Amino acid sequence: MSKQEIYGRMDAPIANGASSSSAISTHPYGPHGFAVEFDGGWTAANLGFSVSMDASTWLPVHLATGDRAVIENAAASSVRIAPEAAWVIGQYRYFRLDSIDASEVAVPQGAARALKVVFLNN
Repeated sequence: MSKQEIYGRMDAPIANGASSSSAISTHPYGPHGFAVEFDGGWTAANLGFSVSMDASTWLPVHLATGDRAVIENAAASSVRIAPEAAWVIGQYRYFRLDSIDASEVAVPQGAARALKVVFLNN
């Protein structure tokens, strides 16, 4: 098994009071695994993923079981690897990060969050 290496890094800010990041372009990275770097603050929530071809109409990413693809119990000052099902994200032009609870309801962040997406090449 080869180790994963960083292929690229993009900012994915979530504004104060918002529950979704700005649109993140998958170009030139395509279908790669990725991790999310959380900054020093995080209002307790899971982190879900939504995809779009036009950065306007968003579809939540779900597993084959019907469950939302999430990073559970996201935590401040950590790096978390996205679930394997998140590889489908690279088939879309854009994706975003969604702060949600276990029922998929939006959880507004209590301050601006400076998240980063780290694309992995393996």
